Amino acid sequence: PRSVPEAAAEALRSLAGLSVTAAGADVLRRASATDLVRMVRCAFDPDAAMAGVSEFDALTWGEAGPVAAEDLWDHYRHDGAYSISWALLEAPRQRVSHDVLLPLLSPGRFPRRVTILYRTLSRDEAGAVLEREVNAAAA
Repeated sequence: PRSVPEAAAEALRSLAGLSVTAAGADVLRRASATDLVRMVRCAFDPDAAMAGVSEFDALTWGEAGPVAAEDLWDHYRHDGAYSISWALLEAPRQRVSHDVLLPLLSPGRFPRRVTILYRTLSRDEAGAVLEREVNAAAA
């Protein structure tokens, strides 16, 4: 895409093809602006999740973020909660099982948000990477 509108159109075309029902999830409806504000607010202040849904109706996007925050080298403190980020810089060199991420992705004591970023490769680059990996596996 050469412009923001073209990029947005391409993203919307891609999203239309995604099916969360194939992953076993049910979609009740699209998230509203109020839903998004509530999700962001509760991410910064987990205690806000106890508030009634109607309490978020008047909340603006600018008010969804933390009321107070402190950014330290090993964590981010916000509204009485803490956030920590980890990044995987290199894929494991040994084989990993299909369920290696299950402990991270499964429900637990603390809420988690997981983002997986990946870079698409051109056809030529993908072919070179694949060939290199096949040769390395055969060695």
